[in-house]
Amino acid sequence: TAPVPEAAKSKMSPLAQDVYGAMAPVAMKTGKWFMVADKPNGMLHIFKEDGSHALSDPTLYGKDKGDVLDKVSSLEGGPKVTPAGKFTMKESPADYAGKTSLIFLEE
Repeated sequence: TAPVPEAAKSKMSPLAQDVYGAMAPVAMKTGKWFMVADKPNGMLHIFKEDGSHALSDPTLYGKDKGDVLDKVSSLEGGPKVTPAGKFTMKESPADYAGKTSLIFLEE
């Protein structure tokens, strides 16, 4: 297992730390950035190809299949309800240094 970077540890749930420890060694072999979805803490943690912490940001995760997006849902306050459904990710060109963004598409 890999140790969780100190910069990320305080932001990650124990479960997310376990996931990092188990998957980081495999992910780092790809030479690509990777992420850990931390549903218990409502966070998405992004790591560089060497396993170092890049950023952590609040993220909304659906609780039930019947969840619907309410017009007052936000990261700042209000109901934390996300859309239900099946989504795929598509690469899209971007203007920032990484040159690629990921877009979620509902199937």
